[in-house]
Amino acid sequence: MRTTNNQKHAARRLLNRTEVAKHLGVRVETVSRWTTAGTIPCVRIGKRSVRYLLPQIVSQLRRRKEGGRK
Repeated sequence: MRTTNNQKHAARRLLNRTEVAKHLGVRVETVSRWTTAGTIPCVRIGKRSVRYLLPQIVSQLRRRKEGGRK
């Protein structure tokens, strides 16, 4: 898998739901559902704001796909 400059930049900063959805090729609603279910890790900022680190999400989704839930 080749890493683009955009992906490298995303790996170094916190992303919002829309950005995560775009990187993963899913709908924003899917990211919200995964967040609520605890499927993907997030950083909560205040009561309503949530941000994500793309490398953590990709790692978590790979583990789940391989059968582990670490």
